[in-house]
Amino acid sequence: MYPSMMSPSTDELSPLAEEIRAYLVDARGGAPFLSAADAQLLLDWLDARVPVPLIIASIDRVAARRRKKRVRSRLTLSACRGEVRKALKRQAARNSAGMVLP
Repeated sequence: MYPSMMSPSTDELSPLAEEIRAYLVDARGGAPFLSAADAQLLLDWLDARVPVPLIIASIDRVAARRRKKRVRSRLTLSACRGEVRKALKRQAARNSAGMVLP
C-alpha cells in the first residue's frame, strides 16, 4: 500500500483527537472525557481523514443551535454526526464544481 493510502497512525491521530476532545469539552463545559461511542466516532472520522476544522465547525454549529433551543442535555460528538455529514457533502459538492479548497 502507498503511504498516502494508508490509515493514519495512532501517533498522528493522538494530537488531532486531543484537539477535538479539548474543543468539545470547552464548548459543552465540564466532563473532560468522551464516551466510548464518541471516542470511536472520533477515531472513525480521523481514520477517514475528515478535516479537523470541519469537525470543529460542526461542533460550533450544533452548539449554537442547541443554545438557541435551550437544550440542556450534554453536547456529544454523536449529536454532531449529522452536521459533519452535511459539511462533508457541501465540501464534496464544492470540490466537484471545481472549487478546490486549500
